Amino acid sequence: MSDGPEIEVERMQSVTMWFGIGTPLEATLIKSGLSNHNYAVRTDQGEYVVKYLVTQSPENIENDLSIQQQLLQAGVTTLQYLQAPSGGFVCHGSDTVKAVVSKKLDGATPCHMSADLVEDIGRHLALFHTSVTSCPNANLRGLMNFEVSGIRAEWASQLLQQPLPRGIIHGDLHSGNVLVDPLHPACVTAILDFEEAGENLYLIDLAATLVGVSSSFDGTSIDVELLHAARRGYETVRPLTDEENKWLPQAFRYANEAWINWFAKYGFDHYARQHRRRYERFRMVFGDHATW
Repeated sequence: MSDGPEIEVERMQSVTMWFGIGTPLEATLIKSGLSNHNYAVRTDQGEYVVKYLVTQSPENIENDLSIQQQLLQAGVTTLQYLQAPSGGFVCHGSDTVKAVVSKKLDGATPCHMSADLVEDIGRHLALFHTSVTSCPNANLRGLMNFEVSGIRAEWASQLLQQPLPRGIIHGDLHSGNVLVDPLHPACVTAILDFEEAGENLYLIDLAATLVGVSSSFDGTSIDVELLHAARRGYETVRPLTDEENKWLPQAFRYANEAWINWFAKYGFDHYARQHRRRYERFRMVFGDHATW
């Protein structure tokens, strides 16, 4: 069981002191995200993001660090974990606190979706696929892994066995894991959160992002315009192969069922119902096997 926000705020000073970033003056819980706990923290030395590691392991943080460096080298903006004076990147306090810290980036989490925005999100996913080529540790807990997804069906096994392009995937790129310029809200300024990153089919990652960015305003259906825009943005960087086009409906089904199983397992029944409705809408529009 994780600590509540009150305890985490009380422990904030031990975290900021461990990283040498001063005394906390204000700490605000960032409500997006269902796994780790993130806080916007202002100290007497600047503004930071503190992430308490609830589900993420130190080995997974090594992957984060590697991905951050590869993206930054490719010109893609992302958070960058700070190294403490002791040399470590993960705070291990005497009160069992485990946390990482990064400087706050300019930008905001988008509160709306538009075709231009989701097109840029799709483009950034392809930039991730073409820029991140390795991780130091295998991520066996990634949600899109077959063993973790909870999907026990022959069609899913067949999909994962296809000789389709594969590499390091983001695993969870949606509107909550990007920042945009408030003055230009259709422009992605940074991509975030690599907890689910690991090796898999690029197509499954694209499908997971299509699921996340193409929901209708009420969250229960699919906005076909957004679906096409996200795919269009992706293909400006990495066009899909003919075989990927063929298997995309099954990848979309896989990503949806993986998320539905995860939400149901951890008690987020509302989100599970939303994803079921979105997938039914997708099937009504595209069918189970037709290319689109």
